[in-house]
Amino acid sequence: MENKNHNNKMEELRKKWIDALHRKLEMRTLEEWDYETMSETIYKDDVLEFYRECQGTYGLENVQTQGGIESELDYFFEDTIDIGEILSIERLKGMSFMDYMADKGFPIAFKTWPEDTESENWNAAKPWIKTTKKYGKRK
Repeated sequence: MENKNHNNKMEELRKKWIDALHRKLEMRTLEEWDYETMSETIYKDDVLEFYRECQGTYGLENVQTQGGIESELDYFFEDTIDIGEILSIERLKGMSFMDYMADKGFPIAFKTWPEDTESENWNAAKPWIKTTKKYGKRK
């Protein structure tokens, strides 16, 4: 019974993480309009980095060798992708990216549209901006 609860919780965390990434893909801040070619790290630790490039391209990189792969977001959700093989990391062989993120608890350490967009106050994160205009816009 406890294992079933753990699996349900992990599936719920996985869904929330994927939903947040999809909302992230829709998001454009003032800085993103100005610096459209810049990349943004979504997750990074001492083993790998998961990042977003402009135009909805995502990348996964071995932080030791800087070797990796870039693709559309949904590619990284495939359970058949062996990140140990792709990134040449022996201890991750046979593991998918989603397996790796499950081990990390699917952390959402990146800014995204909230599920209720109206509740987000973009100016609160930028106190130096004195205006009532919201800087987050949906495409």
